[in-house]
Formats: sequence, C-alpha cells, structure tokens
Amino acid sequence: VYKRQVLGWAEAEGVPVVMGMLNLPGCRWVQKNGGKQDYRLWNEERYQVQAAAFWKELASHLNDQPAVVAYNPLNEPHPARQDGHADADAEGFPAWLAAHRGTAADLDLFNSRIVEAIREVDPETPVLVEGYGHGSVAGLTRLTPVDDPAVLYSFHFYDPWIYTARKANKGRYSYPDAMPAYWNGPAEKWKRDTLGKRMEPVAAWAARHRIRTSRIVAAEFGCDRGAPGAREYLEDVVTALNRRGWHWAFYSFREDAWDRMDYEVGTGGLGAAYWEAVERGEAPERPRSDNPLWRVLQAGLKAER
Repeated sequence: VYKRQVLGWAEAEGVPVVMGMLNLPGCRWVQKNGGKQDYRLWNEERYQVQAAAFWKELASHLNDQPAVVAYNPLNEPHPARQDGHADADAEGFPAWLAAHRGTAADLDLFNSRIVEAIREVDPETPVLVEGYGHGSVAGLTRLTPVDDPAVLYSFHFYDPWIYTARKANKGRYSYPDAMPAYWNGPAEKWKRDTLGKRMEPVAAWAARHRIRTSRIVAAEFGCDRGAPGAREYLEDVVTALNRRGWHWAFYSFREDAWDRMDYEVGTGGLGAAYWEAVERGEAPERPRSDNPLWRVLQAGLKAER
C-alpha cells in the first residue's frame, strides 16, 4: 500500500518512474549479500523461472500506475564475470558468449523470458533491458533485440572508469587534457568528441537492427563531482546524448548514502558538521546549492525536452 502511495506522489509531481530491480531470485545484490556476487540466476534454470514469475506478479500490480513508464528487469547484469569476463569488450568475451548461447547465462533468453512473462499481464508498458558487462556500451551491442516494439535498450556510461571513479583515478587524470590512453596508461589530451565516439557502437548496433533512437536509453552516466574537469565531462556526455536523440538519466539525484555523484553539492567538501552528524547516526541534509555541475544537467534536461 505504501509503495503505491509513493507512486501516487510521483504522478502528482510529474515524476516518471522506471521500476528496476537490484535483486532477483538467485541474484542477490552484492551490497546485500555480504559483498559476494550471486550467480545462481545465471547457472540454474529454476531461478530464471522464479524471476519470470516474480516480474509477472509485479507487473500485474503496476500496470495501472500512470507514474510507471518502464520496467527494468535487472540492473547491470554480468553473468560472464564469474568466468573472469567482467568486460564485454574483452578479447575472450566472444568465445565465452558463443559457449553460453542457449544456457541460463544467455541474456537474450533471459530478456525474452522476462518480457514474455510481463506481456501476459501488461501488453503496453515498455521494458528496458540491459546488456552484458554491467550494462556497458559493448555489452548492449552483444544483444539480439527482443521481438517486441515496446522494448527499450539501455546502456550505462562511466567511461573511462579510471577517470570518473575517484578511487581509481587517484588524482592522475583530468578531462580533457590528461586522460588515460588505456587502462592505467599515461595521460593524453582527448578531443572534445571522444566521448561521443565511445558511444558510437550503440548507434551502429541500433542502425544494424533498425532500432529507433527513441528506444535507446543511457540509463546511467556520471562522474565523481571532484574529478578535475567534471563539469566539462558531464557537458560533453549530455551533448553527445542529446545530439543522438537518446533518452538519458544521470546518476545520481540525491543518492541516500554516497555523495560523490550528488551534483547539487558542487565540487567541494560537505564539512565537518555534516560528517559528525553522520557518525551520530543521523541523516543530515547535504549543503546543496546552484553550481556549474548542476547547471550542466539542468540545461541538458531542458534541451532534451
């Protein structure tokens, strides 16, 4: 009842909701599983049957909710990671994929199964699916489209992770003048259209399968707010996405625990008083204000509309 009330609030405020899952039967979210990956969903057929039944039941409760604009069966699937293939563009990934076609680890079969289950109770709500490698650009291009005109295709973009993630960057790289030539490589100057070119495989895949631009979604992108050049990075990502006419959503808007991609905060620290309150078990408001990072996203959203 409470969750339906929340969806009612979202509708009243004009906030569209994509209902996505971090957990499914046989696939517990690593942060709720003692830090361990759970691969049962990708190894045993029975968990896929349970996942399909779960989505069928959930969709039957949500198909009359105007705020729900799409279903996302599972956030950032990565069945190949258990075999050492975390990246869908790695050299050994095509061989892994060929060996696992037709098995529980085959995302084409998983996506088709979930969509079919949802369509038994909801023939219209779009279903947003993601590819291999935690929903990466390369992972999306490894998919075969589902035979359903209301399926959307999603990718996540934090490229390159060694720059956008603070712990990986360690102050080595800044955008666009000192970016990694390759993983952990020396810094080089990037052109301003480099990020757009790194999305090109998605555009080529969509064109090959005759997928309209309105069915492509950059469902997550972001950058550590303290990374040198973060404003320019976000601006170039937004520009590249809007030029292609793809839908997009940044990560994150007021994430409850992690502040590094809370762009309303700006590039500075949160202050001692904030962290002291956190240590006391409180949930203090972050010192948000108008700033260059937030203005980039606001302008991008207006341009998208």
